[in-house]
Amino acid sequence: MPLGPPRLCNKCRKPVRGACPTCSPADRRVVDQRRGTASARGYNSNWHRVIRRQFLRQHPLCALCGKLAMVPDHWPLTRRQLIEQGVPNPDAFERLRPLCTDCHNRHGAR
Repeated sequence: MPLGPPRLCNKCRKPVRGACPTCSPADRRVVDQRRGTASARGYNSNWHRVIRRQFLRQHPLCALCGKLAMVPDHWPLTRRQLIEQGVPNPDAFERLRPLCTDCHNRHGAR
């Protein structure tokens, strides 16, 4: 199958196919630095050990496609938005939805 024509990178304006090898890693580093670590965003060992496991046990199927759920996703607001609004328990089950890895990556993962 023939490849399509190269496009111009939005940042350096060089012709590329796919992600720009010069700009993409630098952009990703900036986003990651702004984002903070998982523990800085409130995902501690209690989240991983207890809340995540209990939620997935009670909600085993992906809310979007019906496959086996692997990730509890904060929805419709992100965990950060819930904390900024002063919500007392941002990890309450009514603020989560179960997603499979594919759907999670498509709907909000970086």
